[in-house]
Amino acid sequence: MQGKIEKFYHRDNHDVADFLIRLALAIVFIYHGWGKLHNMAGTVNFFGTLGLPVYFAYLVAFTEFLGGIMMLLGVWIRPVAWLFAAIMIGAIAFAKGSHGFAGYEFELTLLIASLAVAYLPVGKFSYRRLRG
Repeated sequence: MQGKIEKFYHRDNHDVADFLIRLALAIVFIYHGWGKLHNMAGTVNFFGTLGLPVYFAYLVAFTEFLGGIMMLLGVWIRPVAWLFAAIMIGAIAFAKGSHGFAGYEFELTLLIASLAVAYLPVGKFSYRRLRG
């Protein structure tokens, strides 16, 4: 039994862990990006209430949605992870920070997960590694 457990926790399983973190990020960002795109008028209005220019609403919505798809497929993983991190820093700074830790704990989790992906080596479950 101990041998099977040790085999499961082999150090080469970092590829699986990398993919699971990317999958979680992709699902969340695709969902939220689609929500922003689907209600672009509301998104633009919300960004306006934060004092941000209209183009930020479009930039964030498209980055979340398309970046989530790219993250899922394993394409441009690190640049997308850095963009996600920047978006989360902006979300905390402009929208959630004044609510205290309980107001931005989710965004902080996404920020840290995005930074982890940005610093991890590209795993074997990515487009670049699968194509050879």
